[in-house]
Amino acid sequence: MVLKARLPLVVLVDDSEEDNLFHSFVIEQYGLAEELHVELTGERALSYLASRGTTTEATKPTLILLDINMPGISGWEFLERYHALDARHRAQAVVVMLTTSTDPHDRARAEALELRFFSKPLTAAAIDQVVQDLLPQFWDG
Repeated sequence: MVLKARLPLVVLVDDSEEDNLFHSFVIEQYGLAEELHVELTGERALSYLASRGTTTEATKPTLILLDINMPGISGWEFLERYHALDARHRAQAVVVMLTTSTDPHDRARAEALELRFFSKPLTAAAIDQVVQDLLPQFWDG
């Protein structure tokens, strides 16, 4: 772990409160984010992201960690709606799938969309890989 700077905002979207607690701890121990925002549903995460785009001074997310299997809208449906948002709401955040799914179709779908796909739980090694490969402006390695 060698960061130049913390990511301004990381958004964690997962319906599991236990996973969110653990992943929040890992993110904090790593020193990854200035701010971490957690949502339990894709709908609430989309509302949160839309609200961030309504003011110019609002910090836009740099990284979104997204579960696939959630009640309401799935991670895939979230992605469809997220990409349909106005560009000022999306802010070109890097989206990473963080899931317990073992379905090879999910992995293939993520790869087809050029998304990283990690199995839970989140680890420091996975964070290293994401920052080094997808957010090199924050990596000082």
